[in-house]
Amino acid sequence: MIYCSNKNCQQTNPQSLDNFWPTNLFRCKFCIKQRLEENDKDPEKKQKRLLAARKRNTKWRMKPESQIKIKNARSKPKNRLKDKNRELLLDFGISLEEFNKMLLQQNNCCDICKIHIDEYIEIQKTYKYFAVDHNHQTGKIRGLLCSPCNLAFGRIEKIPNAVANISDYINKHK
Repeated sequence: MIYCSNKNCQQTNPQSLDNFWPTNLFRCKFCIKQRLEENDKDPEKKQKRLLAARKRNTKWRMKPESQIKIKNARSKPKNRLKDKNRELLLDFGISLEEFNKMLLQQNNCCDICKIHIDEYIEIQKTYKYFAVDHNHQTGKIRGLLCSPCNLAFGRIEKIPNAVANISDYINKHK
């Protein structure tokens, strides 16, 4: 049994060990969540907290032993697939199976430059998935693109008449 060090704690003290985070045995989970909610109401405090967390995370990742752990975990094919599936679900709401179906519908090629995924992997010298191209306003998925096409399209999309201007430029300098 542990006591929460917060004077305004609304939980009955002493509390069981389950009510505390393993990294913080001074304040109970309820008090920590309450403090975070209060801080998140103020945008400056929230930004400061997120920057501090990012800085701590960066320091941890910079340690050599951390790099080895991360590299070993990500180098395993089953972890790579789990990571990709989790990323697709969180970012776009599709599973890895749906991603692979889309890739088959595109004949395993980029939707713009038509480079085959095997050729793309060979050029990249690493296993990389195609990017999921989507409309940032609606979230609607348009297709799968290689990284160069995705970056170029993302920049062109933001400039009005960019495609016409590029076409004029090419014709002018023939």
